[in-house]
Amino acid sequence: MPHNIPGYDVRSLDEDGHLVWIEVKGRVVGAPDFVLTRTELLFAQQNGPQHRLALVEVADSSPPTTASATSPTDSPTSRRPASPRRR
Repeated sequence: MPHNIPGYDVRSLDEDGHLVWIEVKGRVVGAPDFVLTRTELLFAQQNGPQHRLALVEVADSSPPTTASATSPTDSPTSRRPASPRRR
C-alpha cells in the first residue's frame, strides 16, 4: 500500500453506493492486540460511519478469518472466514 494515503487502506462503496474507508489490520491468531497509528485513529474519528476497521487473523494451519467494526473503538460485529470477492 502506498504510504501517501493517510488513515485507510481501501476506498470502497457500501450496499447503497456510499463511499466507505476501510483500514485493514492483520495479526496472528491469539495475539492480544494490534497497532493503529495516530493518523489512522484520527481519520476514523473524522469519518465516523463511513469508516470501517477490518481485522484479519492469520494462522499457519487454517484460512484467515476477518472481523469488522464500524469504528476502532467498537467491538467486532462479525467474524467469518476471509474469502476473496471477485466481480
